[in-house]
Amino acid sequence: MRAHRSLASLLLVLALGCGDDDAPGPLPDSGTPDAAPPDAAAPDASTQDAGPVVEDAGTEPDAGPGTSGGSGGLTCERTGTAGGFEYCVVTIAGVELKVVEPTAPAPWDLGIYFHGDGARAYDGDTAVRLQAPVTEARPILYVAAKAPNGCAWWLSPDYTRCDGVVADGDMDTEGRNADAVVEVIEALRAVYDLRTDRTLFGGSSGGAVFLTGEHLPLYGADHPGLYALGCGGFEPYADFAWDPTAGSLDAYDLRFTYGDADEYRDEIEAGVEAYQLLGFPVDENVLTGGVEHCAFDHIGFVVDAWASAG
Repeated sequence: MRAHRSLASLLLVLALGCGDDDAPGPLPDSGTPDAAPPDAAAPDASTQDAGPVVEDAGTEPDAGPGTSGGSGGLTCERTGTAGGFEYCVVTIAGVELKVVEPTAPAPWDLGIYFHGDGARAYDGDTAVRLQAPVTEARPILYVAAKAPNGCAWWLSPDYTRCDGVVADGDMDTEGRNADAVVEVIEALRAVYDLRTDRTLFGGSSGGAVFLTGEHLPLYGADHPGLYALGCGGFEPYADFAWDPTAGSLDAYDLRFTYGDADEYRDEIEAGVEAYQLLGFPVDENVLTGGVEHCAFDHIGFVVDAWASAG
């Protein structure tokens, strides 16, 4: 078994060692171009638990095989443009989303991207700019999702410091962020005709920690699909709510890509090993040549993986 630091020791190192120039959390978002500084403010309480605004949904049509049959679309809270793509901003269950519809007719795949700690790729629109082009090449409804705490997906929604000071009790061990993501997926399926046999997930750094540590253990049974995990990953820190060894896992595709000099390599490899031992199909790609944490196109990697899903 690979050696790795314990969660408690990792949090202690971070709490003591993060300087002003470090992104908060164990797996910080890389400094990608056009990134905005982390937003340390707590989310506006008025946006919490808001559902999507549906445009004249009418009577929901009968869903085809493996699709949700949703209709109506979203009414945007506001819109923005990045890389020539207009996105719709809406808040569902306390999660702010930037949504880009594909050009192909529905049904569509749902592709959700979870940013790294600090949310710079989300706030600065780097994620949309680099990932939205997939909507022209593939029938994928693209969604960039911002953590309810405005900072880190693996930390509790109540965490508002976003300054690198993290204690044991700050981790989202209750699965509240995963609960919110499930509400997001259900709401989007209600207003768009989306495939239900798979979902395309992607995460960078702390976003990948959330997917492997929390979402998959709690809700993976209902959300098979491709998990593109860039410079991040973790052993499950939430107890499994389902038994992945009880049946086939062929509907899952876990892809880890990280550098050989990543400072969190031990934690990532412990996550890889944990899912291999459970029987998940796992692809592990280690970038060589002294590649440090997120020092590659971990945002573009996500949509490249999605595009290869077939």
